[in-house]
Amino acid sequence: MDLLLMAELDEQTLSRIRSNFGVVNVAKRKLFISRGEEALVVSDRGKLRDAFVAARHYKRVTVYPTGDYGAAMELAGALREAGIDASIHPFEPTREEKGRTPSPPVKVRVGVILPEQRELLTWNVPEAPFFEVRHVRGEEVGLDVLGGNDCAHFPTYDVRTLIMKALLPFESKALTVEELTEDGEVSVKTPCQTLEGRVTLLRPNQWFTRFEIHEGEVRDGKFISFARRGDVLRLPLGMTFLAVLAPATAVSAILRGKLGFNA
Repeated sequence: MDLLLMAELDEQTLSRIRSNFGVVNVAKRKLFISRGEEALVVSDRGKLRDAFVAARHYKRVTVYPTGDYGAAMELAGALREAGIDASIHPFEPTREEKGRTPSPPVKVRVGVILPEQRELLTWNVPEAPFFEVRHVRGEEVGLDVLGGNDCAHFPTYDVRTLIMKALLPFESKALTVEELTEDGEVSVKTPCQTLEGRVTLLRPNQWFTRFEIHEGEVRDGKFISFARRGDVLRLPLGMTFLAVLAPATAVSAILRGKLGFNA
C-alpha cells in the first residue's frame, strides 16, 4: 500500500500509520502520480484537490482523517463519485453507482456565486431536466434560490444542496461536517445561521439517484444521530448537507411521492 501524504504529521503519528496499514511507499510530492492497487491518503483541507488528483489513479483508496472529518468526507465522496472504490477509515471502500436518471415533474432554477478559491471538490453536478443552474455574479431575478459563499445569500455554493433547497417545501439550512468529537459525535457548522434541535440531514449523489438521509438532533454544535453512530461517515458524498427542519419520514415522502426520487 502507498501512503499519499498531503498533510504535516509528526514522526510518531506517521510511524503508527505505516505500521498499522502496512505502508510500503510514502509519497510527499505535491502531485504524486502513480497507478497502483491501493492507497491510504492523509490530507489537509487546503490540499484536497492535490490529494484527489493523486488518489484517483488507484483502484482502492482509504482516507485517513487526522481530525478534519469534513475534509475526509469531501475527498472520499469525490473519489466514490469518480468511480473509485474509496472510504473513510475504518469503513470498507465502495464506489457510488449512477443508477437510473430520475425525472421529477418539476423544474427549479438556482443561481450560484462561485468563490475564486473553491474548497469543495463535489460542488458541481451534471445537467438534468429538472433543474437549471445559472452561474451569476450577483442578484438575479427568476431564481428559486441563490447561493454563495457569504451571508447575503443561502450560504453555500454546493449546487446539489441548492437544488434540494429549491425542491423541498420545508425550512432548511446549509450545514457542513467539521470534526469528530472526543465522545464520537460529529461536530457540524451552519454558516451564518444557528441550528439546534431535531433535523434531517440530506445529501444526494451527483445524479440524484441515491440520497444520504440522516435523522438526528443538533445539540451544542454536534449532530447526534438517531441511528448508528458514524453512519454519516459510512458512504460519503461530500461534506455539505441540507439540514431540513422536518422528520425524515416527511422528507422521504416528498422525495418519493411528489418528486419521484428513489429516496
